[in-house]
Amino acid sequence: MKSLNLNQSGFTLLEMLISLSIALVILTALSATFLLQHKIYDVQGQITVMVQSARNALELISRELKTATYDPSCAGIGCMPYSDNGAQLEIRADFDGDSELSGNNEKIIYTFNASEYYVNRDTGDGAKPFFQNIQQFKVEYFDQNGKVMTIKAPFILSRYAFSELEEGCLPATISKDLKKIDNHEYSSEDSFTKALEETIGKEDTEKYGCLIKQHSRILIKLTEAAIADLKEKGLPESVIQALEEIRDREYKSSGLLAADLKKSIGKDNWEKYGGTILNAAVTYLSSQIRQIRIIITARTDKSDPDYNFNQGHRMITLTVQITPYNLIP
Repeated sequence: MKSLNLNQSGFTLLEMLISLSIALVILTALSATFLLQHKIYDVQGQITVMVQSARNALELISRELKTATYDPSCAGIGCMPYSDNGAQLEIRADFDGDSELSGNNEKIIYTFNASEYYVNRDTGDGAKPFFQNIQQFKVEYFDQNGKVMTIKAPFILSRYAFSELEEGCLPATISKDLKKIDNHEYSSEDSFTKALEETIGKEDTEKYGCLIKQHSRILIKLTEAAIADLKEKGLPESVIQALEEIRDREYKSSGLLAADLKKSIGKDNWEKYGGTILNAAVTYLSSQIRQIRIIITARTDKSDPDYNFNQGHRMITLTVQITPYNLIP
């Protein structure tokens, strides 16, 4: 019978506890590293999706904007509507040349839902969310001088507006009906639209309303360059000095400018030079839109509690400035 060897060496309880503690520390460190790497991967994935979504949005809108105002049959339906609030973009183009905007993607309206962080796209069958996680959607319009347009003038069908419309594509019958509301002032687009519907009907308002509105918002002023041009044309110094007193003063119609001119330069000078001065005045119309800038700020879908800005959502802002081919003079 073998006797037990009580002198065999082994791990003591203390050694076992120390080993387990070291293993636990290593395991905890490895777990923390794994979780950190997973979080970084998730954040980078969200940023990639955010950037790609913003780029896709701008690419699509840019492509559509380049064809804006295409109107091969001169039906008066190809125009670039000006949006007061800067959060809506309407693109109109008569691709099939049938003088209607009933074809595929011939009338597209983008609107921004700030509370839900998305951009709607309406191609005629109702507005639907199209771009998600959009924190800012801004539209800016530029005139032929490269300046941002901020048109705050009311809607007035003035003599100038009628002359522009009659030279354009507006049918004579529509122009004749519009005479009923000439020189009436409308402070909002909604009130002007209602007046158009009562005058020419809803169908013609839908078709020609954009063109009419373009030529119904007028701001006229004599700029420094205009006065310098008049001086070169030989206008008397006394007249030039009088014009300097009303330089850069904005008028809603040429009639209001004419009234001020008669007081400033006198009746005789008005009869001699009035027409020349009015022609030199700069008229700001939404029909003078030449470029459109789109600014989109996208944000990540999920909120990161460790990111202390913008409620935990990372952001990126992308900008594109487009010159539609049909707006080039």
